[in-house]
Amino acid sequence: MTSVVPDTQYLVKIKACTPGGCTESEDGVEIRTPIEAPEEVPAPTAESGPTYLVVRWEMPGKPNGPVTGFFLYQDGREVYQGGRLNYNVTDLQVTCLHCMQLKTNFFSLHD
Repeated sequence: MTSVVPDTQYLVKIKACTPGGCTESEDGVEIRTPIEAPEEVPAPTAESGPTYLVVRWEMPGKPNGPVTGFFLYQDGREVYQGGRLNYNVTDLQVTCLHCMQLKTNFFSLHD
């Protein structure tokens, strides 16, 4: 199958044709396409203060599956897990470089 949409249920039937005519399966088989990585993901934004960083993000334009939450990491350490679209990172040191990473979760937050 081509041109299918991620995380979508389809009813697939078989149709066979011969010179004598065509016949189609009556019941078919239900299938669900797998979840895929999101597309059209806007870049997160941030507002900084002397000792804090408010990080904001949006839902992907094409999530390609059920988004159940987000993970935010600061320097490789998880600082937020949940369903909000922002988080305030506090107690930062002035003039220190930090690496922030945001991940989208498609399953239970406790998997």
